[in-house]
Amino acid sequence: MASEVGYYEVAYGPEPGDCAQTFETIDTSATINSLNTGDTYYFTVRVTDSGGLTSEYATEVSTTIN
Repeated sequence: MASEVGYYEVAYGPEPGDCAQTFETIDTSATINSLNTGDTYYFTVRVTDSGGLTSEYATEVSTTIN
């Protein structure tokens, strides 16, 4: 029996492999207002289902804030 998504955990940080800032959301999009223009940030996400099972983190991606 398939479980439904409980929430997503988004992790991010200023260095690859150092995504120490995290927050949880039930939405598939999110806005982070505290990022500095011109800086590069790294992001990853994992999901926890309604049964409490948590996935591995997804492949990390990066972007430079405009």
